[in-house]
Amino acid sequence: MLQYVRIKAEATIDNPNALPLHFDVVIDDEGNVMGTAPIFGCEGEISRAGGDSQPFVLYDSGEMDYGLAFESPDRCYNLNLRQDRVFVGRILMLRGDSGFQESRRITQVKPLVPADASTQA
Repeated sequence: MLQYVRIKAEATIDNPNALPLHFDVVIDDEGNVMGTAPIFGCEGEISRAGGDSQPFVLYDSGEMDYGLAFESPDRCYNLNLRQDRVFVGRILMLRGDSGFQESRRITQVKPLVPADASTQA
């Protein structure tokens, strides 16, 4: 059964000031990200209460593009989200062309559609 989920990946001990990453994806029963469509997400806070956030697009190749207005040495990074199963505790690696590298730990995999939503029509 496929499941539509929101993944939250937060700072690790070696990188305590990193902002969280959020992704909305479809996963299969084993936790693999399904399909090759771009994944939209954001870095930072996504609550309505405010906070800084930066949207991005994660392509099937692993390239994570923050867009033309992103102010950083690297506009695009590489993220290994699709290279393994999605599960709480998994470490994701974010790498940039300038030698930038940092990790995030998946801390939440939350269903966005209730399991019984298919019976509610």
